[in-house]
Amino acid sequence: MPYWYKGADAERVVRALYDLGRLVEETTGLAGYDPQVELPLTEAAARPGLAVAVFDDVAADFARRGYSSPSADPPATP
Repeated sequence: MPYWYKGADAERVVRALYDLGRLVEETTGLAGYDPQVELPLTEAAARPGLAVAVFDDVAADFARRGYSSPSADPPATP
């Protein structure tokens, strides 16, 4: 997943990823793990702010390097 999202956009992405992870867990019987926050999926999903902080840090680093992102660059209005 690209880490260029930040703030509320990052939270939506994180929640969607955790929802997908839960579906994989339910379907396969396997346990998920989020290596970015070093927690099992169930625990990480209960604390999405941890992953959002990772997204925010990476998006800020991208911005310092001059890379744009969907969160940083709102679409132009006609």
